[in-house]
Amino acid sequence: MHTAKNESLRRAMYLKFNTRAFPDNEEVLLQILRHRWDKARLLGYADFAELATSGNMVRNASRVQHYLNTIGALLEDAVDSEMMMLNSSTATHGVNVFKPYNYAYGHALYSNLSFALNSTEVASYFTTHLTLQGVLSVASQMYNISFTQNTAVPTWYSDVLAYDIYDKNQSNKLIGRAYLDLYPRTAKFKHAAMFPIRRGMADMQIPEAALVCNFPKAPAQMYACVSHVHPWVLCYRRNLCTLPLCAILAGCRHRSKETRVNFEFRVHP
Repeated sequence: MHTAKNESLRRAMYLKFNTRAFPDNEEVLLQILRHRWDKARLLGYADFAELATSGNMVRNASRVQHYLNTIGALLEDAVDSEMMMLNSSTATHGVNVFKPYNYAYGHALYSNLSFALNSTEVASYFTTHLTLQGVLSVASQMYNISFTQNTAVPTWYSDVLAYDIYDKNQSNKLIGRAYLDLYPRTAKFKHAAMFPIRRGMADMQIPEAALVCNFPKAPAQMYACVSHVHPWVLCYRRNLCTLPLCAILAGCRHRSKETRVNFEFRVHP
């Protein structure tokens, strides 16, 4: 969207993307909402929001709403000011950035003119291979662990990479395994997520988890590049993958009460 010069095309892409699976899935979504409501009421909650927040650090839905309202009020003036500045810039002349399908393109024009920042050019420095190695290096330093690619273990697809994880604090003891399913293919999960594969049990079996993404893949003779925001995505999902694995360091079952990591802490950038 940030490189498409044709506004009609940007609008068509925006509408197509935001109406995918509609109206086919409308009834399914309505059923989910109804079942969530029924579940919450059956368990004695006012609504599903109260059920979803119960037992978490935030405690209840009203605290979430208060937080969102507070953040929204603090950001409102700044957002309005920045949007007006962006819309009135000579870089975006003729492009109404208040239209959602124009924002990314207008922001790219403004960044290029004001800061000589071209996101397409920046992406050339983030090859998928080097970005992955950089993220693993950061994880190694943060948690004092090391990653070694394991080509001997079977995987569910030829592109999937398997990495054994070792704890430097325990004489490089094997503490877990992470599978990296990074590239798109037909019928694959389309978003980015971490999926647990096997729970860990101290001195019995190591925990295993899979990191699933959809980064671009280039032919063997070329380097695929990712957006400069993708390393953040990879770091974020890598945290979800490595933290449950690292919990085995406590010497307990990694999903036990003693070593379980609260979701609010797992989602740090």
